[in-house]
Amino acid sequence: MTHEEFQPAEDPKDSQEFSVIGLGGSAGGSEAFEEFFSQLPPKSGCAFVMVMHLDPHHKSMLPELISKVTDLDVTQAEDATEVERNRIYIIPPKATITISDGVLNLTEPALERGVRRPIDDFFRSLAQDRKERAVGILSSGTGTDGTQELKEIKFAGGMSMVQDPSTAKFENMPQHAITSGVVDVVLPAGQLAARPAESQGGAK
Repeated sequence: MTHEEFQPAEDPKDSQEFSVIGLGGSAGGSEAFEEFFSQLPPKSGCAFVMVMHLDPHHKSMLPELISKVTDLDVTQAEDATEVERNRIYIIPPKATITISDGVLNLTEPALERGVRRPIDDFFRSLAQDRKERAVGILSSGTGTDGTQELKEIKFAGGMSMVQDPSTAKFENMPQHAITSGVVDVVLPAGQLAARPAESQGGAK
């Protein structure tokens, strides 16, 4: 895959023949992804996995928030779930999420919050599982989680994108990735949403 487009999928039943987009963020990231999904066409042909820094002791409201801005099916991810096109999967609190052979795997993190890197964990597995069909997106947030494994996505032939720091509520996370030289595309969150539909050839 070039760094200008996602790869189209020919057979919607083949779990390895469409792009999986991993979206990572922390502080302010949920607002950025509400903007992203509000601008995303209903049938981009991709699957989306949101990995946010969540309070492990509180129920996540992200599925409800994202459902309000998109017609796509939105669900809190469950263990051993096969990813499907045109669906959004959201990491639950107190979980590490990875993907292998097109299946989401959830485990309870061994480390306390503050030293965990859930975005890197998912991006690493995404690069290994989807290779040139892997896409990593970092949005508003603090810290450096996600930057290291954006490199793995890029090296695997996939695409790395970040929200334009000037439009982010907290610019540290996307800016760190840009400074590290691992980013292919920098755009406001809503404009990033156009890429999947353009590349997958519209609705499938």
